[in-house]
Amino acid sequence: MRLVGDINEARDLAQSTHLAALQKPPPGPMQRGWLATVMRNLQRQQVRRETRRRERERLAAKHEALPSPELMVAKAEAQRRVVDAVLALGEPYQSVILWRYFENKPPREIARSQGLPLATVNSQLQRALGKLRGQLQQDFGESDSRAWTGLLLPLIHCDTSILAGMSIGGGFGAPKSLLITLVAAACLLGSLLLYLAPEQSTDMPSESRSSARPELRQELQVAREDGPGTERLTLTTNDLAPASAGESQRNIKGLVFDSFGRALPDLPLHALGEGLDTIPMRSDAKGAFSLVTAKAPLEVRSADPAWVTVIAGLVSRGVADSEVPVVAVLAPAISLAGQVLNPAGKPLAQVQLSILPPAELAARIPESLDASRRLHGAWHTATDETGRFELAGIPAISGAKVILRRDGYLPLDLVQPEESQTGLSIRMQGSETTLGLIAGQVLDPAGYPVPDARVCLGAEATDTDASGMFSIEVGTDRGELSLHALKRGYLPAHRLLAAEEAKAAGAFYYLHLPAPSAKISGLLVDRRGQPIAAARIWIHDGELLPGLNGSIEGYAHGGLTDDELRDVREPSGASTASMDELKEAYPNTLWAWTRSNARGEFELGGLQDRSYALRVLREDPLQIFDSHAIPAGSSHVRIVFAPETRERIAGRVQTLDGQALLGIDVEFSMWTVQRRMTYPSGKSMFTGDAFTGPRQTSDEAGYFEFANPGRQPGFLVLSGEQIMNQFLPFDANGMQAPEFGPLENLRLRVPRRMHFRIDLADDQAATSLAMLNAADEALPIASFQNEGRTSKERWAILNGRSQVLAVSEEAVTLALYKEATEVQRSKLNLRAGMVNRIER
Repeated sequence: MRLVGDINEARDLAQSTHLAALQKPPPGPMQRGWLATVMRNLQRQQVRRETRRRERERLAAKHEALPSPELMVAKAEAQRRVVDAVLALGEPYQSVILWRYFENKPPREIARSQGLPLATVNSQLQRALGKLRGQLQQDFGESDSRAWTGLLLPLIHCDTSILAGMSIGGGFGAPKSLLITLVAAACLLGSLLLYLAPEQSTDMPSESRSSARPELRQELQVAREDGPGTERLTLTTNDLAPASAGESQRNIKGLVFDSFGRALPDLPLHALGEGLDTIPMRSDAKGAFSLVTAKAPLEVRSADPAWVTVIAGLVSRGVADSEVPVVAVLAPAISLAGQVLNPAGKPLAQVQLSILPPAELAARIPESLDASRRLHGAWHTATDETGRFELAGIPAISGAKVILRRDGYLPLDLVQPEESQTGLSIRMQGSETTLGLIAGQVLDPAGYPVPDARVCLGAEATDTDASGMFSIEVGTDRGELSLHALKRGYLPAHRLLAAEEAKAAGAFYYLHLPAPSAKISGLLVDRRGQPIAAARIWIHDGELLPGLNGSIEGYAHGGLTDDELRDVREPSGASTASMDELKEAYPNTLWAWTRSNARGEFELGGLQDRSYALRVLREDPLQIFDSHAIPAGSSHVRIVFAPETRERIAGRVQTLDGQALLGIDVEFSMWTVQRRMTYPSGKSMFTGDAFTGPRQTSDEAGYFEFANPGRQPGFLVLSGEQIMNQFLPFDANGMQAPEFGPLENLRLRVPRRMHFRIDLADDQAATSLAMLNAADEALPIASFQNEGRTSKERWAILNGRSQVLAVSEEAVTLALYKEATEVQRSKLNLRAGMVNRIER
């Protein structure tokens, strides 16, 4: 207390003294006087630090008076007028300004993610800034340009890091209070003044002028405007830019272990980066190392040829020292050499050999591997024409395996020796697959077997077992066969096989999944910038595979196959829903949708390395919207849901003779997927899914109406006990049956339902029946049971009697058949509202 005069500071000083004594104790016994000396030295050091800090603050302080109330009001008014000018800009210029200066996105990043030339990106912002400058000069007056520039000049020094949290999901339309949004925008627009201010102005202080970033004169393109109903779409990716020369130094700390998790002391290491000089270092007695650098990314590896890097330490780009240590794992270097033989003992060429560390290697390391990169797949070779191989400089890891793979031969996994060996002799085993079957194994990018992967060969499909093995029937296809392997979360593996070669006995193939699949993530908002929750979003143009009855992307994203859908039970567990109901309730391989969350955020995975069109569905009102092509891997995508809509779909349901029908259910549905799938045989088939939308019941005048529907293709389904159910498709131009009239004023004349039953005097006179219209065309005959409908043109007669069936009132002729031969034809006069008993 005598030294510092404050009880809290005294306690801190005492703790610091004890800590110093523990870290560097005296050479002899610890005396009280020695502790007092240490305490006084620590107290003097603290006084000097405080004195220097106060002096720095005094020199840095600005000696200026507080602004007057009039000046503060003038500044606030100027800020408001700048914000109003931005919000008054038309599209795409308003979005350009907001995304460039509110979201702080550099032009090069936007150009890359949008797939546009940088020159195009820059030119759009140039025009936007020109319009903004012209509007401000018009508002303030040409002579007042220096005045409004000076009023907003202090905004250049706003701390934009505080404002970063105001943007939700990367979108400038995030729900925030108007005041916060305008203040944030005005603060960031202070940076714009360095561009917007007239070039002849010389009133701007040199300090402020030099503080501007060079890219403030570049622009960001954020809009594609192709016409009404087209969305604004912004893409930014997570690609890291190279570290700038002015980036601050960071203190990187790390540890180095062997493959058993033991610290490796006094080993030479180096940090490597693309296009950078090697940075040498060495681990200390506890296996620790440190690095002070502004360069990133870097990998820390062994600099000793006697040690092989198994897991490299990873120094990522960042702005602060990390608490997670950089961890590298090394193993002694050994060499293996020898010869591979076929079952007959002959040299076998083109055998792929690789070293796989044990799967439990990470569990042996006592530290987190978050700042590390595994080098699996780095050690491999192939046998030459004489079957010989050499694996030099490979790690000696307990539990590692030597993996041998060659088409036509079973996989061979050997325990890797932990010491160098030459003269090895290894014999492969041939496949024992039967004629007409293809067998093989699916491997992940590191070379490990992949269980439960989906393998498709044409329209056939199967799953791999626990060891990644599969067998699949070839079928009767000719020419080339396309063999696919898929695993959720990975890109697909693909091979083209000659059909005759594939059908040969012993056909065995390896399929290597190349890499994890990409994602697209972002934000869905409406025209006002408000987030849209619970909308369905999916890939509209995935690669179709007949063996999946859907797309590769749909499967990889987690969409259920037809078999998996059938295994899904209703919550009660008592029954299985229909396939149509299941496909609306669960993402499937054809319609692999995801939902936006309460903040409008979404993520779609399972994507290959290309661009995709997204499709968005809102259920109330039922509307569908298509985006532009978006590169896989894009994040912070912003989609403004702006579909083309109609005022209504409406009309009247009537009988064929024009009487209004009351109580008819009219269901409005839209196609979510409409694709044509081509099979290896050359046969093609339409495939699609639809979403069942709202339902109306016709009133006494037969009238129904759906307000504000989208203009995407869809269909109406009419059902009721009085009529035969009707499926009425339409497209953007109207009904496919033009006699029904325009979609806004439909006249849906539908046939009534007639019930009948056949009784034959001779039980053996006929075995089936058909109903014909006036043109002798067969009409659908239906059975309505358990809220379902079975419809076909020919219905069985059993022991001279049919069940009660239904047919359109257009039926005028009954045709009876015995086996495939027509035996009788007679005229009909059916009546509605009763079961017509027909005796023959």
